[in-house]
Amino acid sequence: MGIYACDVLASLVVICGLTYLLGVKKSLRVNLPIILGFGFVAWALVTFIFNLEGVGVGNEFVSFSYWIRLAVAFLVLLVIWNLKKLSPEIVKDLPNWFVVSGIILAMAGFVQLLVFPDFGKLDPSLGWDPHYFRLNSTFFDPNFTGAFLVICLAVLGQMKIRSKISYLSFTILLLAIILTFSRSAWLMLAIVVFIYGLFKSRLTLLLAILLAFSAYFAVPRIQTRLSGVTDPADSATYRLISWRQGLTISSQNLLTGVGFNNLRYAKEASEFYDYRPGLSTHSGAGFDSSLLVVLATTGVLGLAIFLSFYLTIFIQLLMSRRLLIWGVLIALLVGSNFINSLFYAPILVLEMLILGLFVD
Repeated sequence: MGIYACDVLASLVVICGLTYLLGVKKSLRVNLPIILGFGFVAWALVTFIFNLEGVGVGNEFVSFSYWIRLAVAFLVLLVIWNLKKLSPEIVKDLPNWFVVSGIILAMAGFVQLLVFPDFGKLDPSLGWDPHYFRLNSTFFDPNFTGAFLVICLAVLGQMKIRSKISYLSFTILLLAIILTFSRSAWLMLAIVVFIYGLFKSRLTLLLAILLAFSAYFAVPRIQTRLSGVTDPADSATYRLISWRQGLTISSQNLLTGVGFNNLRYAKEASEFYDYRPGLSTHSGAGFDSSLLVVLATTGVLGLAIFLSFYLTIFIQLLMSRRLLIWGVLIALLVGSNFINSLFYAPILVLEMLILGLFVD
């Protein structure tokens, strides 16, 4: 497991936040989503301990480190939610920084397209997919980059700021999302726009549909990406294979799963792990579906707790009329059935920061 900048950021938020809340405010509250979230974290630890024998000697720390990342992410949710309740002035500017992070990621992606558009030139031993002329940015993956940018775009819309800078930011984020040529990111964007248009602005929905059709007929690359879903050589076919593998492993371990983040070792035992000497992979510890990852690693009980966590959040966001955040969360869950986005570290941390701010 690598240590990313978002891991360091999340750890600092937790350490400083808990020190302030417990030392200065002497208060730490919880709500139902937070209780359910930590219920899932606790059950993930139980499944990890229960399946320790299947991990293999020397691999325990690797699996456990991912559980630590999960626990830290939910602690971020706890800290930000409490700061919003007790000291809102501390976190009032966070949405601006979310948008800034998306702009930086998008601009880095534009530079990458100009300087290094063909990832097929990378050494295969590094384990990156050979994407050609797609905005990968610093994530080195257009799908995760696109998902992150859609979240930032929704936050920008939720802020309801109307200025030249906000319009410029919107244009940059939207253009970057298009240039990822990521169907899962496009689907997420379509869900957010549809929900917002349906409940708030039918004109926005109509304009978005017209823009989408215009882009489809004007840009051949978009036509190729969308029509490629039925191509046996397309990545969509490999997702079907990944889903079947996930369902097979899940059906063999329905109660407790194989243990949180033990999928790599479960795949090896089931001969699903595509290991080739001299080559690396960045997807061996998951499936192309976050919900299948939860089911396979924590069993039906873990999936039930996980979905309950999101259900309570959906209800709260809908009741508070935060439609764009509600929409992007639905979009993130839908998109997570095509990429394992819910457990991708930058998206996981960003999601918990946003939920801490916008959930009552």
